[in-house]
Amino acid sequence: MKQVEWIELVRALVRPVVTVVFTILVVLLFWYGREIPELLKWTWLAILGEWFGERLLFKLLGLNGKK
Repeated sequence: MKQVEWIELVRALVRPVVTVVFTILVVLLFWYGREIPELLKWTWLAILGEWFGERLLFKLLGLNGKK
């Protein structure tokens, strides 16, 4: 296998795991009434942006997205 294929394989395996871990963490913090740290909020939004696209996140957040 080429190096690029290995990187793609690792990325394909790691990204879903990281997404699930961060999502569970945010849900548990919300469920137990704890404040979600600001850095965790932005990290979770970045992860969701990778999955669903920047346009959808801007739409959900009510932001324009244009400079």
